[in-house]
Amino acid sequence: MLSQKKKNKDYTNFIIIIASLIVIFLIGLLIYKNVSSAHTKRAEEFNRTHFNENVKIYGIAVGKMTVSQASKQINNKADNKATLDDNKIILSHVNKQVVTKKQIKDYFNKQYTKYPTNKSWNFENQALVTAQKKLNEVKDRSVEYEIDGKKYNFKRSEYFEKVSYDNGAYNFGSTKKLEDKQYQ
Repeated sequence: MLSQKKKNKDYTNFIIIIASLIVIFLIGLLIYKNVSSAHTKRAEEFNRTHFNENVKIYGIAVGKMTVSQASKQINNKADNKATLDDNKIILSHVNKQVVTKKQIKDYFNKQYTKYPTNKSWNFENQALVTAQKKLNEVKDRSVEYEIDGKKYNFKRSEYFEKVSYDNGAYNFGSTKKLEDKQYQ
């Protein structure tokens, strides 16, 4: 009879231990879910107002910035001028507005995700891309013409060392060399 009581006591202890482990596991699971839910909610809130981590606009990294912060950063630092200097295209920043807040907001909406992501976005300044292409088109340009039986070769590089392209038009800078040649 004593051995029967001992077996029942051992069995009861075993059930109490198992039940305690199950209760501890369930409490741990509830705590984990609560913490995870809070973290997810914070991430959603953050992503509603901030760019994803791997976003570049006009060559400027704007990850984890708000639209206002990104707008300020881009307008202060992004290249917005292309100049052909001798035979090399140089990109630079001039002090004028590069992009509007509305454009930044549009980029924000294009990259928006409910949760953080590792996907990369790169929004280019199309005006600057066009300027680079246009400058490449005139880089090696030359015109050959004939006057009174004599042939002349007019090379861009000889007369216009600096050329820029802005708002759909070329700016050839100084025309002094061309004017001097005209009066020779």
